[in-house]
Amino acid sequence: IRYSQLAGPDHDIFLNDDLIQMTGAGDLGRRVGVVLIGLGGILACVRNRVKLRCSMGAMEVALAVLAIWILLSVVWADDVLLTIRRSLSFVLLSIAAVGFACYFEQRDGLRFLFVSSMTFVVFGLATEVALGTFSPGDITYRFCGTIHPNHQAWNCCGLALAGVGLATTERRYRAFFLSCSVLALAVLIL
Repeated sequence: IRYSQLAGPDHDIFLNDDLIQMTGAGDLGRRVGVVLIGLGGILACVRNRVKLRCSMGAMEVALAVLAIWILLSVVWADDVLLTIRRSLSFVLLSIAAVGFACYFEQRDGLRFLFVSSMTFVVFGLATEVALGTFSPGDITYRFCGTIHPNHQAWNCCGLALAGVGLATTERRYRAFFLSCSVLALAVLIL
């Protein structure tokens, strides 16, 4: 709710040294969460006996170059420990993505993305309306809901893409999924 309360033209968010230090160090909950997600991905890989394929198509080459670039960023980093932590988070989350992608079907992923993104968008709209910060007519307004506006934009995009994906793969509720996609794009523009 903290971002909804700060939304609007009368409020500016200033970064102070404490906030910068806290963001760089990361909180314990996030660290534990990333490790647990990574371990869950490893467990999913082991449980499904994931066999790594060695095909080197364009997607695999692009992902390998990205992974190498991220891991090599330790060489030129100003804060080496922070870069190692963030690189380790990337590795753990990548393993989790592979494990969960092998464990679930594509439609399950679309459904999860749809429900989780829809939850953030709907609760965000409800929060802004309840707090009186929903003012799309204001030129400086950015829809944020309960999280930062940049993160809420990711949820709007995820909802729009998942809605279109589910509308093409599901036989029932096609109009509902498409209307949710339109809503997400409209809220994204706000």
